[in-house]
Amino acid sequence: MLFLKDIKQIITSLGNKPLAGENQKKINVFKNYSIFIKNGKIFSFDKKDKILKKFPEVKKAKEIDCKELIAFPGFIDCHTHLVFAGQRRDEFYLKLKGIPYMEIAKKGGGILSTLKATRKISFDNLLEGAGKKLKKAISYGTTAIEIKSGYGLNLKDELKQLKVIRELKKRAPIEIVPTLMSAHEIPPEFKNKRSGYIDLILNEIIPKVARENLASFCDVFCERGVFTEEETILILKKAREFGLKLKVHSDEFSDSGGAKVAGLLRCTSAEHLAFPSEEGLKLMGKNKTVAVLLPGVQFFLKSKDIPPIEKFKKYNVPIALATDFNPGSSPTQNIQFIAKLGVYLLGLMPEEAVNAITINSAFALDLAERKGTIEEGKDADLNLFEMEHYLDFFYYFGDNFLKYTISKGKIVWKI
Repeated sequence: MLFLKDIKQIITSLGNKPLAGENQKKINVFKNYSIFIKNGKIFSFDKKDKILKKFPEVKKAKEIDCKELIAFPGFIDCHTHLVFAGQRRDEFYLKLKGIPYMEIAKKGGGILSTLKATRKISFDNLLEGAGKKLKKAISYGTTAIEIKSGYGLNLKDELKQLKVIRELKKRAPIEIVPTLMSAHEIPPEFKNKRSGYIDLILNEIIPKVARENLASFCDVFCERGVFTEEETILILKKAREFGLKLKVHSDEFSDSGGAKVAGLLRCTSAEHLAFPSEEGLKLMGKNKTVAVLLPGVQFFLKSKDIPPIEKFKKYNVPIALATDFNPGSSPTQNIQFIAKLGVYLLGLMPEEAVNAITINSAFALDLAERKGTIEEGKDADLNLFEMEHYLDFFYYFGDNFLKYTISKGKIVWKI
C-alpha cells in the first residue's frame, strides 16, 4: 500500500473516451488531494482527511509527503522499436547533410542495416540490450510501452524479436504491448519477389505469431516504395482474422493511402501521418482511430514535413504522441521530450500534449479501461514531479523534474 499525501496539483483527464478537437484541450487540476494505492490500483482519490476517516488501513501504508509535488498519469509510449541490435551512428553525418531517409535506405542503410545486426545477435544479448533500453525509458516516466518487431523480416528472427519482448514483459515493472511488424520492409532476399514475402507474412508469420500469442497488434508500413495500400489491406485483414488488433505506419513521406486504410478498417491507430488525405482523416475521425504523431522523427531528420494539426482537429481525430524510439530516425526514449516537441514543434497546447501521452496513448494501445488517467479503480500508474506548477513541465523545456515514477502501485524509479 502507498499513500500519496497532500499532492500540490494532480493533472489528469477523466472518462472513458479518447479526446479530439477542442475536447483534447480539456484537463482537470485537483489541488491538495491525496491518493491511496492498494493492490496496484488507485483505491481512493480524495482529500486526505476523508481518506483517513474512511480507510483506517491507510495508516499502515508507505507514505509520501507530496506538498511540493505535482502528479501526472503515468506516461504511455504507444509506438517504439525498442528491440534491436547495432547502431546507426555512421548515418548521422548523412542525415546532417540533408540526404533523405529513403535514399539512405536504398544504399543499404536504414532498416536493412539494423536488420542485419538484429538477425546476427543472439537471443540473450538482444534481451540484455533491450532491458537496458527499457530502464532508460522508465527513467523518463514511461509506465506503459508498445514495442514492435520488424527488424527480423523472416519467420525465425521475427519470432526471436517477439520472444524477447515476451521475456521483457515477464520481467519488466511496467506494461508492455507487443506488435508484429514483419511488414516493415521487403527483406533483401525477397527484393525481386516481393509477392513471396507477402505470402510468407500471410501464411506463416501471422498464423505462427497468433498461435503462440506473441503479439496484440499487427502493424504495416504503408508507404511508397514499401507496402502499397492494397498490400496493407491484405495483410491487416489476415491479421484481424487471427485475432490481432490493427495499426498502420502511414503517410510518413507521401500520401500513400494509409490514413484511408486505417479509417476504413477501423484500425486502433495510424502512425506518422505527415501527409494524410482529408478522406482518410474524415474516416479516422468518424471511427475514432487515434493519430499517433512522432515529432522526434521531424526533429532528428530536420524535416519540415509537419503533420497538419489543424486538420486532425477539424475532423475530430484524437492525437497521441510517442517516441518512435529506433536507431535510424528517432533515437530517444525520452517521452517527456516528445511531449515538449508536441508543443514547440507541432503547435499543440500543453494540455493537449499531456492528453496525447496519457489518455489518448492509452486508447492507441487499447489500455484505456485501466490506464491513461488518475481515477479510482484504474492502475496506479503515476509520475510525481517537483515543480511549482504543471506548466513548468513545458516552460522549462530542457529540465527533468521527475521525482518518482509509480507503476501498478510500486515505485519503479525515483531520485
